[in-house]
Amino acid sequence: TQHRYQVLAAAAAGKHVLCDKPLATRSADALKMVRACEKAGVVLAVNHHLRSSPVHQTMQRMIAAGEIGAVRSLMIVHAGYLRPVLQSWRIKDAAEGGIYLDLSVHDID
Repeated sequence: TQHRYQVLAAAAAGKHVLCDKPLATRSADALKMVRACEKAGVVLAVNHHLRSSPVHQTMQRMIAAGEIGAVRSLMIVHAGYLRPVLQSWRIKDAAEGGIYLDLSVHDID
């Protein structure tokens, strides 16, 4: 993706970064981006739209308030139809996380 080049350029220019997800398609690229922003002293944030969803906000509130007891384990199923135009790196490079990286980051966030 172009994210690596854009994030590195922004960090070099001393600009804070809001990057769309996924941050990178290779872990080595993500690490390089994080380190560049740390070195430049700029904020690197990743856009997660589900953080604002009512369902996710309700879950966060209930867990924080202890309304459901102590959370000891969590299983999240996040699935959806992947249009053919999107079936690129998301399904072709399992070693880098692929679709799991692309979808799961929302739930992890």
